[in-house]
Amino acid sequence: MQTFSRRVAEEVLKVLGSDDVKVLDQCNCLNYTYVLINTRLGEFLGIAYTPTEDLRAGEIGVEPRVEELPELVTNLDSLVRALGVALINAISHYLVVREGLRLSQGDLKSEILKYVRPNCTACFVGSITPVAEALRGGCTVYQLERRSDLRHDSYPDIDAPLIIPNCDLLVITGSAIVNNTIDQLLA
Repeated sequence: MQTFSRRVAEEVLKVLGSDDVKVLDQCNCLNYTYVLINTRLGEFLGIAYTPTEDLRAGEIGVEPRVEELPELVTNLDSLVRALGVALINAISHYLVVREGLRLSQGDLKSEILKYVRPNCTACFVGSITPVAEALRGGCTVYQLERRSDLRHDSYPDIDAPLIIPNCDLLVITGSAIVNNTIDQLLA
């Protein structure tokens, strides 16, 4: 089965082409994972959510390599997947600069509010509480969160099949790629 994560990684590699990209440094840190790359245009940093429940002492034993990107993002170890997603983010940053694209600075809350309709039902997968709170009052809002320490008024992510089909608006954080739930959520 071709997963969403693998397809994204393969497409990033296609766009990258034969450009030389080297991983300089990486770390599965508390809360976020980072990968620093070097390219002909300089250094670029990518980050991803770290599944803290899977952190362990010592090295994970994987040095992320660009050519192995599809395998990284589909690895059975969530810490390796986090490195893969961070590497995709670093390469994406490089590609934006390489292509001369201009990304406008935006406010996530404002962007999401553009899609809100009166009396809508919205679901946030992952903890984006400030944005979710901005919708309360005009919408019924559900938040799904895996980690109980971040859940507060949210529901566990295993309730996704009961909530998502009834929503008008769905916002999914990148942590769904790291914790390997993106394909089920998109289905």
